[in-house]
Amino acid sequence: MTLRKTKTAPNIARTHQQMRGEVDKLRTEIEAVQGEIEWTKSAPLPRGEVKNLLNAWISEQGEKFPGSQVVSGAVTNHRVNIDVLSLSGRMDGRATEGFVTGFAHTDLAPLMCYLLGDVLRERLSAELAQVDYQPGPPAAERPGLIEKLEADLLAQEVVEERLVVEAEAAGLEIPRRLDCNPEVVLDFQE
Repeated sequence: MTLRKTKTAPNIARTHQQMRGEVDKLRTEIEAVQGEIEWTKSAPLPRGEVKNLLNAWISEQGEKFPGSQVVSGAVTNHRVNIDVLSLSGRMDGRATEGFVTGFAHTDLAPLMCYLLGDVLRERLSAELAQVDYQPGPPAAERPGLIEKLEADLLAQEVVEERLVVEAEAAGLEIPRRLDCNPEVVLDFQE
């Protein structure tokens, strides 16, 4: 028995090749959108926002220092009655045989920010200017951008599932991505 070549065989093979190519191309686009979502979520903040965060931290730390208590203690008690190095300190250690062993941790940030806040702002601003990085979008814009990207991703995943189902109907098995959206697969309707 001899098999005849038919014109349909090359067309089927071509169709399978085209289907696989469409899915591969779409998966490359899906991967790019997934990467853009992750980058948008975790990208460094713009310099202005970083500077604002640093300045807010310096102000917050400086406000923790009880400068008014130091002054009022000097006014009412005629002496400074505060140990500035143990304002926010804590002791880490354990008690053994009636003795506490360990070491003290003292947070000097409130004192330093209270005394040298402007100097710290200038120094940290200069340090920030020296950092070479690609900033992402402003924090306030990120939720909207991520929402749009996730909607784009969902639309692409629906198209991908449609292509996979069409390929299966044509006798071509194209495995689904390991990270495919299960809701898209389970809710898919032709």
